[in-house]
Amino acid sequence: MARDLNELFRHESPVQWVGRTVTAPVELSGVSLMPGDRVMAHIGSANRDGAIFGEGDTLDFTRRQTRNLCYGLGPHYCIGAPLARLMIQIAFAELLERVTHLRRDQSRPLSRRDGLGRPLRELYVTFDAR
Repeated sequence: MARDLNELFRHESPVQWVGRTVTAPVELSGVSLMPGDRVMAHIGSANRDGAIFGEGDTLDFTRRQTRNLCYGLGPHYCIGAPLARLMIQIAFAELLERVTHLRRDQSRPLSRRDGLGRPLRELYVTFDAR
């Protein structure tokens, strides 16, 4: 299940971007940045980079490479990530114990809010009871 969750988190990162402050002069893609400048790192986009993940926009539970940035990296790694993962594992285990053939209702479009995350406003699913 951990590998499946990594792929899900890669595809649907709970956090889409993080802000950082430049600490040393640097040029990035032809743009000069100075100490104190603010930048945004788009984690959601990085987690779909085709050069790393190949067909990165596709949710693929057979994917071998699932390491991603959804909870940050290094000293910026989310302190709550282990608890979030545990809560999601328990929720999915309980759900899948009760239902089968769980799938998104393709007749209804996904509706999201923009911002730091991309939470769904609603998600229509169909399933069969066990």
